[in-house]
Amino acid sequence: MQLAKSVRVISVDRDADSRKASQAEVLAYLRCHGIAGTAQVVAPELRSVGDTLLAAGAEHEAGLLVMGAYSHSRLREMLLGGATRHILKNASARPVLLAH
Repeated sequence: MQLAKSVRVISVDRDADSRKASQAEVLAYLRCHGIAGTAQVVAPELRSVGDTLLAAGAEHEAGLLVMGAYSHSRLREMLLGGATRHILKNASARPVLLAH
């Protein structure tokens, strides 16, 4: 990430104010490692979180998508799906680094 032209921290939420604190923590962590970044909150509109992240990556021509990989209960994942699963199935256009 230190060699990247830019680093963007993207959160998906309808309420941007609810993400300010967590984004500030991520930006502070990156700064501690010599990485300058910017933060953005994207509303999912009519898309899933996974589709919203992929669209943001395409819009910014991201060379790498880095994201946390979390799972929910098997029933919830089966019924509603999940962003991690969606990214793994649909991120053929760019590399993905998942952290759990």
